[in-house]
Amino acid sequence: MPERYYPLERFVCRAYSAKTNLDTLPELRRELFWHRNLEGDKLPPTRGTLLPHILHANYTSLKDKSYVMAKLVLPALEINGWDLGSEGVYWPAMCLKDPAPEAVLELVKCGCDSSCVTTSCSCLRNGLCCMGICKCTDCSNVDS
Repeated sequence: MPERYYPLERFVCRAYSAKTNLDTLPELRRELFWHRNLEGDKLPPTRGTLLPHILHANYTSLKDKSYVMAKLVLPALEINGWDLGSEGVYWPAMCLKDPAPEAVLELVKCGCDSSCVTTSCSCLRNGLCCMGICKCTDCSNVDS
């Protein structure tokens, strides 16, 4: 990520967790995943998704504040987070790279307080046995 976007990254880190002094999204995501048991949409964006979002918002604000001009002069879409699709239509780029290695994307852990017998257990719901990284105690969903 370019250095000029670091202040925005720090702002997002503070917005998601003012209790920590973490300044980078990878550190904050790891902290929230491992220690607070948050997953998926409860985690802050990755750097790969934050940058395109910043570029989209910047381009949109440039376009919207230029409405009083007769002829808009806007930067190229390609350098502002948009991709040219196969049909010749521009689509917003959603992510610059995978959020994590493939092995981590397949990792599931639960945060159950009991024995993991209901479908609220993310491991049980995905057909997996609970592992050591799960927060459950006295678990009945273990591989025997």
